[in-house]
Amino acid sequence: MSCTGIGLSGAGRSKSVGTFTVAAALGGAPSSDTVDLSGKGLTRTRQNLGLNGADRADHRTVRADVRKFLAESRTKRRMWDLAVLDAPSYVAATPSGDGDEMDLARDHHALLE
Repeated sequence: MSCTGIGLSGAGRSKSVGTFTVAAALGGAPSSDTVDLSGKGLTRTRQNLGLNGADRADHRTVRADVRKFLAESRTKRRMWDLAVLDAPSYVAATPSGDGDEMDLARDHHALLE
């Protein structure tokens, strides 16, 4: 079984990024992908995996827009047994252009396809 935690961070949400990843790793998931635009949140995820003795290469942290990550994963035919979407209800576009505006109520169907 492989388990994927996918999240998008808004302001102040970096503290919760990776919570599901750590729980999955401790629960025996052999691999996971945590995807987020927040480098700070992903760093915290790696730290928490390490503190819990679960910092292995097969638990990946990926700094990316989750929609782009999923689109690329679809073309590579990557699949997971479980996906956790822990996104805020609204994310503004990033000034750097790394991520576009997302309204979860409007856009969630595309994430789940």
